[in-house]
Amino acid sequence: MLGQGVYSVVRAEGNTAIKTIMHKNFESGVREIAIICHLSHPNIVKITKFEFCKKSTNLYMKKYDCDLGVYLKSVQV
Repeated sequence: MLGQGVYSVVRAEGNTAIKTIMHKNFESGVREIAIICHLSHPNIVKITKFEFCKKSTNLYMKKYDCDLGVYLKSVQV
């Protein structure tokens, strides 16, 4: 497991990060997909695939080998 929140879990599968959003928060998951799919910036991870299941939605993204929180602390001015 790479991380987790109240309604989601992110796990690794090879070079892919899979974020599973539970349908308890389905509206938020759909909103997240819509926003990320429309953004285009080198610092924003792109969704490569998504799938709707009975109890959850899976977002597939490229997995990076860094921790954003650790990186931000290291470059504080």
